[in-house]
Amino acid sequence: MLDERLGKRAFWLWLSGYFVAFIPLYLLGLMGATRRLDHYPAATGWQPLYITSVIGLCLIFCALFTQIYQIIVMKYMHP
Repeated sequence: MLDERLGKRAFWLWLSGYFVAFIPLYLLGLMGATRRLDHYPAATGWQPLYITSVIGLCLIFCALFTQIYQIIVMKYMHP
C-alpha cells in the first residue's frame, strides 16, 4: 500500500502544476506567440507568462519527485 498523504500531495501538485504551466502557454498562443521562438520582442509583455509557465513546470517536477519518493519509501522502508 502506498502512503495516502503523499499520494494526495502528488495529485494536487500534478493538477496545479499542469494548469499553472499550460494555461499561460495557451494564452500566449492566443496572443500570437509561435512555437520554438529563439527570441521575442520585449514590448509584447510575454515574459511574465513564460515565467509563470516555468513555475508550473517546477510544480510538475515536485509532483514527479513526490511519486518517486513514495514508491522508494514503500519499497525499501516497508518491505
